[in-house]
Amino acid sequence: MPDNIVPYVEKRYCKFKVSGSSLNFYKLNITADRKSGLSKRIEVKTAKSGWHIEGRGINVNLTGNGADGKIFPDVHIVDSLLRIIYSYLLVKNNGLLMHAAGYAGNVYTGPAGTGKTTSVRGKKNILGDDIISLRKSEGTWYIYSTPFTGEFEGMVNSRREQLQSFYILSSVKANIKSPELMRKIFRNVVYFFSDKHGINKLMEYCEDLAYNIPGYGYKNKHEHEYNN
Repeated sequence: MPDNIVPYVEKRYCKFKVSGSSLNFYKLNITADRKSGLSKRIEVKTAKSGWHIEGRGINVNLTGNGADGKIFPDVHIVDSLLRIIYSYLLVKNNGLLMHAAGYAGNVYTGPAGTGKTTSVRGKKNILGDDIISLRKSEGTWYIYSTPFTGEFEGMVNSRREQLQSFYILSSVKANIKSPELMRKIFRNVVYFFSDKHGINKLMEYCEDLAYNIPGYGYKNKHEHEYNN
């Protein structure tokens, strides 16, 4: 990681910092490159040994063990790279990254503008308001907080809660049947790769979630005003 960006990254992710020799760390060998073009679109392409990520100041090669390359020294660009890497590693470890808010064992998800952040605003100990992760451990699905937040940047701690329910914002149905719930969950998965194996695993995870966790339609005050 570029030395001149490390303090900012550490500050942004300080509540998620871990240590210990027993942990398996993903190695990042990233250097700063201020000459890299800041194109808006990030592309993830298949490479000989893994993947190549390029765009928006990122030029990085990614494998299952680590990533190396160059990046424009900006904390938000580093954040974008880490989201891509995290989405890749989660699928390999019984989990997925999701565009959703999390609170009290519940996941609030739906199209942009339907009120994910509003659903958890004012709550204590939220698990996230923009990007959360779901991971299955010893037969149980858990919601994990991530540092990838929106309005609540710096206010979310590293923690997990057992997943209890899905609340689908924009759905008018009180109870959502499993096949439809699976589609709605899959629609909000965050994944940047086009590999068939990874997508098949994601579909398996979404099916498992939809058939074992209840889903409900959810209309909060913000969404009611948004739709009217």
